[in-house]
Amino acid sequence: AAQADCPRAIEDFTHALKVQPDFQAVLVSRAAAYRNVENYPAALADLNRALELVPEDLNAIAERRKIFQAMD
Repeated sequence: AAQADCPRAIEDFTHALKVQPDFQAVLVSRAAAYRNVENYPAALADLNRALELVPEDLNAIAERRKIFQAMD
């Protein structure tokens, strides 16, 4: 998604999570959108929750690595 689309995506993902709070794939997607707008604390919070739900999720692990690299 283009960076300009991220705030809308975050809104949509947040709405979906209000309906289904443990929707793991949406947590990972919202984390990616948060990363794109450099909201790293929110992104990490979503990824930590996603990895609690599905510890072996390679997408969540890769996304978390991208955040740590961006924060370096």
